[in-house]
Amino acid sequence: MARRSESRGYLAGLHAAQALIFETSGKITKSHERVQAEIGRGTKDDSRFDRELGAFLDRAYDLKSIADYETGPGSLVSAETASAAIVVAHPFVDFMGSVMRANGQAQATATEVLRLAQKSGFLSVAKAR
Repeated sequence: MARRSESRGYLAGLHAAQALIFETSGKITKSHERVQAEIGRGTKDDSRFDRELGAFLDRAYDLKSIADYETGPGSLVSAETASAAIVVAHPFVDFMGSVMRANGQAQATATEVLRLAQKSGFLSVAKAR
């Protein structure tokens, strides 16, 4: 369960960030590094985007990589670690949607992000915790 929820939490955050980048700049970003750079640039002066939110994508990506690809000792992500990441995933996704709404971006985009998160099973996994 921790493996699936960690991947879903990361992907929900990644897709929310990609939606925000597209809605605010028209850029299509695919790589984790590019998304992280664009979000960092776009939120550097926003006091609502605190350090914990800023670190979410990198931390969740690392945990997803461990859960999805590592084998042997140290390859397990504990349920506690996965749960802690999911606790941050919700405010991260919410923040991306709130910025889009505040900037007058299409409500449909935020709705689409939530629909994708629900389709991936992320929201149902997070609510079960």
